[in-house]
Amino acid sequence: MAAGLASWNEAGPRGREGLKSLLASWVVLFAVVGIPAIMLPVLFAGIVGDTGWSRGAVASGVSVRFATGALAAFFIGAIVDRFNTKPAVIALSVLGGSSLVLFNFVHSLTAFYVVNAMLGVSQLGLAPALKIYLSKWFNKNQGLAIGTALTALSVAGVVVPLLVTALNARYGWRMTAMVMSLPVWIAALPGFLFLAKDAEAGDANNRAVLEASTEREPSGVLARLMQSPIFWTVLLSNFLIGMIDHAMSEHLVIYFDKDLHFGAQTAATAFTLLMLMSNFGKFFYGWLFDRYSTKGIAFCWFVAAAGIVYATQIHSLTSLWIFAVIYGPCQAGMLLNMAILCKHLFGPQALAKSISVISGVYYLGGAVGPGFAGYMFDVMGSYHLAFLIVAAVAAAAGIMVLSLSGVRRYAPRMA
Repeated sequence: MAAGLASWNEAGPRGREGLKSLLASWVVLFAVVGIPAIMLPVLFAGIVGDTGWSRGAVASGVSVRFATGALAAFFIGAIVDRFNTKPAVIALSVLGGSSLVLFNFVHSLTAFYVVNAMLGVSQLGLAPALKIYLSKWFNKNQGLAIGTALTALSVAGVVVPLLVTALNARYGWRMTAMVMSLPVWIAALPGFLFLAKDAEAGDANNRAVLEASTEREPSGVLARLMQSPIFWTVLLSNFLIGMIDHAMSEHLVIYFDKDLHFGAQTAATAFTLLMLMSNFGKFFYGWLFDRYSTKGIAFCWFVAAAGIVYATQIHSLTSLWIFAVIYGPCQAGMLLNMAILCKHLFGPQALAKSISVISGVYYLGGAVGPGFAGYMFDVMGSYHLAFLIVAAVAAAAGIMVLSLSGVRRYAPRMA
């Protein structure tokens, strides 16, 4: 099996180093990015109940996390260029683990927002940093390597909800966050320190391979993108998708638990099923987007809109499972669409610049969504109107992307 995996990149020492770096990246994504991302929505009800803060106030912590994370995403490329990837990943991992520990000492909204800001820089800085890192190691099968690493987030979605629900019931949300920092200190940091290696730190042949495989971006590529209406359409649609994704994901567990009265255990189980279906969506929507490009992406947003409307009609366990099966795969589509659109519409020369900018805007949408849904609940007393608005936004994003279906798709030259 190891030999087969090594063929992704190169045989021999370089192939083995690449696989070790992939494994180390997977562990970091699981422990530092995946665990907090899944844990905090599960703890939402516990935080509200324990502190007396409103849902809007607690959801605004998520908005703070994504706003600061968006800034980190914009600047991570320059930081990696200056300091290299490994030191950046280690520093961001320490910041993320420390943030989880500090939740144990949070007793005010201000402190809650500060810790969320720290966590946002860590999580949303690490995601693009590791994509850059793996892109340098895997020249031939870059997409396969990154996709494999991102399965860590789905695995966290399966493992974390039930574990966190049990810990929260026994120890409370503050101690639960602290306990969930242990994988960072025990696995992620040691694993990355000892297994990972910066690709640039290799021998002269290794550097030559990297330079030969990297297509230089022409100067002024971002300025030219900014002059394109197509780029702005992609930018706005991804802002809306970021808003939709996190407006839903941060509120679903408390919605299932408190508003639909299924209880914490069933809510966590439903969220786990949704994450399992997200794993399926990585394969299904990945295939669909590759084959049908903008039309496939628009289809995903229309399905998401239908699923969100259906969420307002959940009344039984059967309808709860149906919602998870419909909406879960769409979450994978939300993670995959940026790279697909950038490659198909702008080509490889603009790939790095377009993905970094669009990722930052997506995270800004993620900053808006949770607070919006939370405050809509505070005002209206339910999520009904908030979910209907979010569904309309999903449909609008689908129409925007569908309008690009006539744009000529980039086709790589065959050797």
